[in-house]
Amino acid sequence: MLSVFPDLLSFAILAPFIIRIFLGGYFLLSGLYTLRGIYAKEKTFFLPACAIPIMSVIGGALVLLGLYTQPAAILLALLSIYMARDSKNRITFLLLTGMALSLLFTGAGAFAFDLPL
Repeated sequence: MLSVFPDLLSFAILAPFIIRIFLGGYFLLSGLYTLRGIYAKEKTFFLPACAIPIMSVIGGALVLLGLYTQPAAILLALLSIYMARDSKNRITFLLLTGMALSLLFTGAGAFAFDLPL
């Protein structure tokens, strides 16, 4: 079947960029809000309680910048699977896993520091 909007196919490099912005932004903000909540409760950073939010912030920032996108996408896919176990919104985290895996296979896209070899 022919494409309905064939002229838009020339912008295919922007699709991973859009996925990267939303996935990285979600994990970055989610990790920062969780770290702020942990610090407000305990007034200290207890490492085992902060490990998941810190990995979320680091992975989200790397994906958002497009730096080491594929390793960071693996990290975010594993984090979203881990967070789906304890959450009522399992569908959301499974969608985030799909977004991370699509970045793993397609690369960083436009406006990234990663360059395909």
